[in-house]
Amino acid sequence: MKAVVFYESAPDVAANAPAHAPAHRARWDEFSRRGELLMIGPFANAQDDGAMAVFTTRAAAEEFVRGDPFVLNGVVSKWTILDWNEALIPESPGGLPGAGRGRPMAAEDFGFVPVPGGGGAVGVADQGPAHLVDDDVMVIPA
Repeated sequence: MKAVVFYESAPDVAANAPAHAPAHRARWDEFSRRGELLMIGPFANAQDDGAMAVFTTRAAAEEFVRGDPFVLNGVVSKWTILDWNEALIPESPGGLPGAGRGRPMAAEDFGFVPVPGGGGAVGVADQGPAHLVDDDVMVIPA
């Protein structure tokens, strides 16, 4: 069973979040490295719809929320944790090897692109040396 955290945004999230974003990202990086955070991100309209994150356990979700700078500094007005019984975990959805096993992945489907060795976002300078990929899909475990 996984745990899903839903955040409701406080008023004017676009103005308030940037000041706390580096600390929030550091927190999610820590939980990702520990293998406890599987996915995280805002909905398309973060002000109205908030954000969500999927954790491997309720304990990890609770720990994350208790120390999240977005919660501690009022960027988030309310949070909820729900236990989630995932029903479909394909061995290899869309042909992505290793997906569905709770391992973070970097996947690009843009033809010839640099993908950092650390599995981070394309073009992020501090992710280490990038290698070029000329394939339909390239997947690198993060």
